[in-house]
Amino acid sequence: MTRAVVSLEEGLQAKIDVRQFTFLADEPLDAGGTDLGPKPVEIMLSSLGACAVITAKLYAQRKGWDLQKMEVAMEMERVDPASYPEQSGNASYLYVIRKNYTFHGELTDDQKTRLMEIAGKCPVARILQNPVVFEDVLLSATEA
Repeated sequence: MTRAVVSLEEGLQAKIDVRQFTFLADEPLDAGGTDLGPKPVEIMLSSLGACAVITAKLYAQRKGWDLQKMEVAMEMERVDPASYPEQSGNASYLYVIRKNYTFHGELTDDQKTRLMEIAGKCPVARILQNPVVFEDVLLSATEA
């Protein structure tokens, strides 16, 4: 089971504890935060990008490909669903996540295409692409 504990700190800061790591999420100054950390949505995009590059690197190593370095610039935009008629459902808006890849090393175009496919199947992408069930449980302060 994967676990993270998030605590509301000063202002809009959220302290995030994951295994032995602690970091902050915050909001920018213009949104009422103190800008001492990335916004939660930026952390989500970063997680997807990190998972993509790690997954691609592991695949390239297994194949013996010369992937020396890789970047993926992540962008997310909320759009009108009419912009993507192939999407089904009746949502009033949808989010588009763009992943712009740059590969360094002696790689063929076919290898780059395959690495993008593999990166798109990383564990975080699979979570975001599949239905997710949220279970909210109320604990008393003494149970937490």
